[in-house]
Amino acid sequence: MVPIPAAASPRFYSRGLQVLIGVLALALLVNVFFFVLVRTADEEALTPLAASSEQMAIVVPLDERTMVAGTVDDRLMLLEEGAPVRELQLDAVIGSIDIAPGGDAFYVGLGDGSVIAFDRQFQVLNEAKVAGRVVGVRANDRDELFVAHGVAIRTDRFYISYFPTPGVEPAFTNKAEFTIYGLDVADDAAYYGTGNARVVAIGADGETRWRTMVPFPVIRLKALPEVGQLLVSDENGGLTLLDAQGRTYWHVIPTEFRLQSLGFDPSTGTYLAADIQGTLVALDAAGNILSTAEAGEGRITALVPAGGGRLTVVPQDGPWLSLNAGAMRGVGLAEQFRFRWIIADLGLLFILLIVLVRTVERWWTALCSLGERMRRAYIFYLFIAPSLLLVLLFSYYPAALAFYTSFTNMSLRRVTEFIGVTNYVTIFTEDFYFRVGFINLLIIAVTGVIKTVTVPLFVAELIYWLRSSKLRYLFRTLYVFPAVVPGLVTILLWRMIYDPNIGLLNLILSAVGLSHLQTAWLGNENTALWAIIGAGFPYVEIFALLIYLGGLMDINPELYDAAHIDGANWWSRFWRVDVPLLEAQFRLLLFFTFAGSIAGFANIWIFTRGGPGYATYTPALEMYRQLIDTEYGYSSAIGVILFIMSFIATVVILRYRRDETIERVA
Repeated sequence: MVPIPAAASPRFYSRGLQVLIGVLALALLVNVFFFVLVRTADEEALTPLAASSEQMAIVVPLDERTMVAGTVDDRLMLLEEGAPVRELQLDAVIGSIDIAPGGDAFYVGLGDGSVIAFDRQFQVLNEAKVAGRVVGVRANDRDELFVAHGVAIRTDRFYISYFPTPGVEPAFTNKAEFTIYGLDVADDAAYYGTGNARVVAIGADGETRWRTMVPFPVIRLKALPEVGQLLVSDENGGLTLLDAQGRTYWHVIPTEFRLQSLGFDPSTGTYLAADIQGTLVALDAAGNILSTAEAGEGRITALVPAGGGRLTVVPQDGPWLSLNAGAMRGVGLAEQFRFRWIIADLGLLFILLIVLVRTVERWWTALCSLGERMRRAYIFYLFIAPSLLLVLLFSYYPAALAFYTSFTNMSLRRVTEFIGVTNYVTIFTEDFYFRVGFINLLIIAVTGVIKTVTVPLFVAELIYWLRSSKLRYLFRTLYVFPAVVPGLVTILLWRMIYDPNIGLLNLILSAVGLSHLQTAWLGNENTALWAIIGAGFPYVEIFALLIYLGGLMDINPELYDAAHIDGANWWSRFWRVDVPLLEAQFRLLLFFTFAGSIAGFANIWIFTRGGPGYATYTPALEMYRQLIDTEYGYSSAIGVILFIMSFIATVVILRYRRDETIERVA
């Protein structure tokens, strides 16, 4: 009779499989939900237009299709949908342009003190004259004109003149406190900002309504009559929102560059500013930065309202863009959704792992066994818990945060946005310094390995085989003693050695008749990298020396006796006994050498700062430069790449075990 085998125990818990399927379905629904939210909020903020600028310094709208522009070379232009249809060369610098009520005429203030009214055909309607150069012209709803003018810069010889009727004598001319850098009007008052950080409101009667201070000298000023507020930018890159009585709502510094253009979209309540590097910033009513966008690589001349929640972005040079203010708000909302999406996925992944372990019988049994052992030894785990928490907090958490940051555009210049692998693509396809630095890194790593496995090992062998224990102790102490000198001092010492004028190296070459070989060792792109590599001669690195000495002392002396009996000479003994049995030391030192070569840049920074040119650049130095430039996302991406390189090198170096080495020797 054939025996019937006993029924095999199940590999999975059926109840666990049902829960696992439920968690997977929930994860799918959650990801679809967040995908729809992000796609809904993440609308394109900037779209290109057909128009383009060339040296446009001032742009103001006559209507939705027509604008008037003043150029850097003093040309007055009429634009239809961005295309020039009329042009007039003026004889003085264009200081300001504003539109008359109705849009049939406009005023131009010039550097010679003229204030001229033109119609759309560029015919002169009237003209007035003020003292000095005109820096601001604004007309209110009653076609009353306020003109800011003065002499020189950074002086108190500036004035505000009021013309109830353009083209006639002003009703008053009031002296300003300092140079005027911004002028705007709303209702029956004019507002101006000065170079000594004052913002002043003045009425049509010539009386000062109020005066207030902002943190830094004013650059631009824009009245927002829709909400009764005033938006002010300063020379420190700050942005201040004032109410109609001059009280400060908030002050923020959205970028590190000056904000040259200001805007406001009343349909969404979005405050907009553009800096001199082409970065657009959107803020809400509380001064919170909603999002940023790159509108070019240069100065934005104007943010012109275009209706329907859109503004036209006019750069000084380059193509125009259409800005969707609502989408700028949505970008920040989409970033919040993305962050919550990641948190939700991490939580679901944690739940999935728990359910998966509970589902697989063998895993659950092993986990229960581990839990039982931990319960029995819980007191020991309590003792190591503080250390473990500190390691997680100060080592693993920053590493995980850097990994996440590498997929964003995090910077002090803009609102953080998730950009996927854009940083990595840029590094490998566009970053010239990273590619050049990678070649230098390979050279530094190879030469570092050569220095680590040669001179320290040679010196360790010499010390180890000294017959006198006193001499061994003496030489070991003499070689270790220089380790008390800080590494920075050693680098500075070698900088002096390489000095082209008084450096020891050039003096030695001159003394032995080799003056033709003298050069600026750190200033010559052909020698700078090799000079950095050569620093530290004769390369008896203390750490490596002690590691080799420890390894030699750990070798069983009986192996040397056996080698001697077999007739081995000193070379055979070194090659067949020492080298194989020092493999663990080699692996350890190679790990530190590769890790130091990949991540180290301090000595290069002190020696040359990557120069001359890019001769001594390394990826780690590029990471540091991006970091101090506040490009945290990009520098984190470089750091992740360097970590992967170090990890691969570590896996290759540590793939063998010492036990296998000992078996091969035996």
